[in-house]
Amino acid sequence: MIYRRIRGLWLIMAAMFVGPGCETTDVAERDSSADAVTEGRTQGVERWECGDRLDGCGFGGCPVTLTADFDAGVGTVKFAGVVEYAEFKIHGLARRWDWCLGDDDRYKCAFVLSADGDGSYYDFAVAMPDSDGVTRTKPADLFKCTRRRASR
Repeated sequence: MIYRRIRGLWLIMAAMFVGPGCETTDVAERDSSADAVTEGRTQGVERWECGDRLDGCGFGGCPVTLTADFDAGVGTVKFAGVVEYAEFKIHGLARRWDWCLGDDDRYKCAFVLSADGDGSYYDFAVAMPDSDGVTRTKPADLFKCTRRRASR
């Protein structure tokens, strides 16, 4: 009798950990604390705070805040009190915000966020061709970003 109950409990616990299909959940989303990350896709909005690439936001706070609206394909980039409205998209595993639309209908500014939270800011307006004539842009600045609770 006890063996059957333990076996039944084991099957329930195993089903809880495996979950349905290919659904994934990161550890922060399972945390129920006030600082826990909510699933951005349920509301369609994500918010990221980005700071120094070595120690994150540290004592000086987070100089860059990014928001992304998955449903509308738009977002914001906030830096030093200035808010820029950007086109948002997911490209492979990276999230990307593009803004500063030029006369040639190309964006001059971009923030690319990799899957591990490393952020790169690009300023294509200052990109110079290499000796072979090909323009290869390096990031103008690097950041470490953390996803935060999003609110509409």
